[in-house]
Amino acid sequence: MTDSTADGLRRCSAEQLSRENALVVMLKYPEPGRVKTRLVPPLTGVEASCLYRCFIEDTFERIMPLTRCSDADERVSIHSAFTPAEKRGDVTKLLPAGIPLIPQRGGDLGERLYTIFNEMMEYGYKRVVVIGSDSPDIPLEYIGKAVRLLCENPGRVVLGPTEDGGYYLIGMDRASKAPFEGISWGSDTVLSDTLAQCKRDGIETSLLPMWRDVDRIEDLEPLINNRHLPATMRFIKDHLGHITGDMRGSQLEVNCGK
Repeated sequence: MTDSTADGLRRCSAEQLSRENALVVMLKYPEPGRVKTRLVPPLTGVEASCLYRCFIEDTFERIMPLTRCSDADERVSIHSAFTPAEKRGDVTKLLPAGIPLIPQRGGDLGERLYTIFNEMMEYGYKRVVVIGSDSPDIPLEYIGKAVRLLCENPGRVVLGPTEDGGYYLIGMDRASKAPFEGISWGSDTVLSDTLAQCKRDGIETSLLPMWRDVDRIEDLEPLINNRHLPATMRFIKDHLGHITGDMRGSQLEVNCGK
């Protein structure tokens, strides 16, 4: 475990550290040209980065109740695995107060995911669930179900499949490299590759209900009037009307009004 990871985890409250389940949200600092690039065009780089900033805000606002879940087995401690490392201070300003930050380490996505699981478990968490920030309206019951499956079925991998052949969630109770080896990241075979790798290594898997992530402009449609995503819904209505046809877009400032 790196010193920066350990320092971030030590900032957890005593209440957080007493818990056995960790929920880690992977994110990038929202810089134009570096996030949600598949939406450009028709969005501009600035619009895409501001939209992604809203995804981050809504994701954390939605998942915070899981830290107070009445069912102790589904209660989680929330962390953020972020990149790039030099943006730690800027990322802190985007998140609710007190969220521990873990810099992402490794080359491809598989290496970064494995490192997250390994470091969190080295620190003492028994079950770790990782989600991205591309599915801001992920149902909270899916996250709870993932934790429950890990509690009831030790040794397996839990996956939440997406419509494009990837996954929006992965959970494990041990740090195994198998789910991350030989994967064609970014392709439509990520889920099937992962399932095949687990089967090869004798690891049982459980699948959650399918959900969506936002990679294409048409993926925005379910978010336009989504009351669970106030920041995202407001940004789409106020600034992307020229794309969605919902209303006339307004001039967008580079600072996103932040």
